Amino acid sequence: MGLAIFFVAVVSECAIVVCSGKSRLNLARKRLITRSVLLLAVILLMIFSSPSGSSLMYFGLLVLLGVLAAASAIRVYDQRDTRGAHRARRLLPGLAGTLLLYCLTLMPFVLFPGYDIIEPSGPYTVATTTHFFADTERVDIYDPAGSNRQLKTEFWFPADGKGPFPLVLFSHGALGIRSSNVSLYTYLASHGYVVGALDHTYQGLYSTDSSGRLLFVNRGYLKEVLTEDPRKDVLQSYYHYSKWMDIRMGDIDLVIDALVDATRPGTVDKLVGLVDPERIGVMGHSLGGSAALGVGRARTDVKAVIALESPFMYDIIAVLDGHFVYRDEPYPLPLLNVYSDASWQILGDRPQYAANHALLTSANPDIHNLHISGAGHFDLTDLALSSPILARLLNGGPSERSPRDTLTAINEACLVFFDKYLKGRH
Repeated sequence: MGLAIFFVAVVSECAIVVCSGKSRLNLARKRLITRSVLLLAVILLMIFSSPSGSSLMYFGLLVLLGVLAAASAIRVYDQRDTRGAHRARRLLPGLAGTLLLYCLTLMPFVLFPGYDIIEPSGPYTVATTTHFFADTERVDIYDPAGSNRQLKTEFWFPADGKGPFPLVLFSHGALGIRSSNVSLYTYLASHGYVVGALDHTYQGLYSTDSSGRLLFVNRGYLKEVLTEDPRKDVLQSYYHYSKWMDIRMGDIDLVIDALVDATRPGTVDKLVGLVDPERIGVMGHSLGGSAALGVGRARTDVKAVIALESPFMYDIIAVLDGHFVYRDEPYPLPLLNVYSDASWQILGDRPQYAANHALLTSANPDIHNLHISGAGHFDLTDLALSSPILARLLNGGPSERSPRDTLTAINEACLVFFDKYLKGRH
């Protein structure tokens, strides 16, 4: 319905210019009447319609139409004693500006039309809480003030369970945010897991600090991500990988340490007694999955790892003769690697995926590789639901598989994997 009002508003603005004649007062009155009627329609829809993904669109139209109606009212008042005429061609810039305002108002709702997460199927009701963690031993290299690193982390957990439950932490992609895979977090929590999703400050699109200040991605880091290519400069890629892993793995370590030791400063009160320190899993998407793979190798208390299309960046220890040198030791933990079409056919061609390619023929029964055919890289996240247009653009084209089918397959595969290795279910 919001789109219908938008369409009527745009057509009306054009029609008024064409049919108003040459009277400036007549033009202003018609604009005032039309905009007021549309404003009233939006108000009535907001009052009587059920909350939905269109609610924000209505609010945007409410603000825009309110401003335009007020401007028309002022124009009518100013011209009430005049019978001046106007030239139609002079109205075109104003009309173009008004239509541009309508388009700018609508654009966010076209890109992010709103969506329903995949309904969790587990026996537990899911609750959420957020918490800020401060690392007193690390200075944030991205912070201009040189402050200690802060992380905002959101948790999904069984609201009606006694616990303790396995802990699973999720690390988002290179420019992602902590809510990138809410469908997965909720699904696991409903089946008896405490799931935490980190905002890697300055390494995500945006986050907030404990004071509520909005923090956007660091420009230097953004440039690194957009220009990095091991086929062009392998040494530069190795340097970036090492730096990124140091920061992200340190973030994950900070949260795990705070949760498994209730005496530490920064403990999440609502989760005390709910987390089982003997059953910890880590997972992530893309760069976040690389960090999860690194944490799984570096920590002895992590029991299982899931990587959603992620190279083994932490396992790269040097560059020799223009090639990455990987650790010789086999991966020590049960592992589920999930791939889309974006990487499945090129694992053997990309130097950063050499270790992934080698694991395709691994005889280790605890190493699992899942290819979700017909899906793109960003279909492995909720972006495919929240913004189908952006997901299609970032994937480089349409996907053959529906986003809900892809995410449902991921949810089920992750649950089966963690149930086996964190709960001992076969």
